[in-house]
Amino acid sequence: MDSEIKVGNINGKGDVIVGNGNTITNIYQSIDYNKLIDDRDKFQTRVSKYPEDSDFKHELAQILKDIEDFQQNVIKLAEDFQRVSINTERLKLAYQHFKKGDFSAARAALDAKAIKGEQHSLLEQQSQLADKQAELSTKLNDNATEWLLLARLTATDYSLGAERIGKTCHYFEQGLKSSRTPKRVFEYANFLSEHHQFSQAETLYSEAL
Repeated sequence: MDSEIKVGNINGKGDVIVGNGNTITNIYQSIDYNKLIDDRDKFQTRVSKYPEDSDFKHELAQILKDIEDFQQNVIKLAEDFQRVSINTERLKLAYQHFKKGDFSAARAALDAKAIKGEQHSLLEQQSQLADKQAELSTKLNDNATEWLLLARLTATDYSLGAERIGKTCHYFEQGLKSSRTPKRVFEYANFLSEHHQFSQAETLYSEAL
């Protein structure tokens, strides 16, 4: 085994170490990695035996690059597993296999067909929620319009006496709870300004702008 190899966060024993010094997995336990090492050794022997054969040299160079890429990918995987939230059974199983160096089993645990099926279901639920949200927004907008018109009508009800302004303001504020658009805020600010409530009107003007 290659005890001299030390790339990134892989030590001479093949331990993949990330972040706070935790050993996440051991690359020497990987069948995929050992296959690359066997191929490397095979082509190193061929290059030694046939030093003039450029094809063997090219193959060896490619395998050496593949080994380096493999090591870097494993380091990134180890960092990802440490960073992400492992909340699903698939992720938990994949992580267990990864820690044992069984990357093939880790890949199998993240079954693309199962993930795709769940993705389809989740996107469908999201779409339904979006449709429901749009429907609610429309209804709340209509509700706000009703409050606004009630406020306007209440402003004309002089039989209320001293309560007329306060009641009108209450209805404006109720409408803003349903749909606080800049236009509605501006209209309420205008009403307040017209009735000499300048401080509150200024705050709403600033919000509307």
